[in-house]
Amino acid sequence: MYPRADFSQLEKLAKTMNRVAINRILSAGMEGALIVAHERIVDTFLSAPGRLPTPNPYKFRLRRDSGTLANTLRWRVKPPRGGRITGLIVSDQRYMAIHEFGGVVPERRAKNAKALKIPLPGGTVIYRKSAKAFTMPERKPIRSGLLAARPKMVRTMESIIVNELAKIDGIVKA
Repeated sequence: MYPRADFSQLEKLAKTMNRVAINRILSAGMEGALIVAHERIVDTFLSAPGRLPTPNPYKFRLRRDSGTLANTLRWRVKPPRGGRITGLIVSDQRYMAIHEFGGVVPERRAKNAKALKIPLPGGTVIYRKSAKAFTMPERKPIRSGLLAARPKMVRTMESIIVNELAKIDGIVKA
């Protein structure tokens, strides 16, 4: 069990600490939570060597072919603004959004090669000069990963904040 902050002391803390120190502590907690979430998303929802355990409330996870999505997934803590600390998990891959939210994938034609490489379930690969448009269902690996990681994220954030407060004499009781 983690030590709990003496909340009667937190009001005193807010008056004695400057906003920069408070934001630093909260940002450290958010950073720890984002690391936990990133690991869960990559390990569970972006690297599927097999089926998800049953029952599975998340339904989908992506098969890892090249690892590009997992390798481009990044997290960061935005600078505090208006008393809020915000964490982001993002990918610069343009096709991450179609996996997360679903949508229509337009017809494609081979441009820089003789044919398009189309992987099929079971490891089969086919080659075509073009591929028809299709609707991809929402798979939401990031949102599912955040939901699955939430309990550990909260515990991690709490632990980091309590440990930072413990460095300030008299704020936290063990």
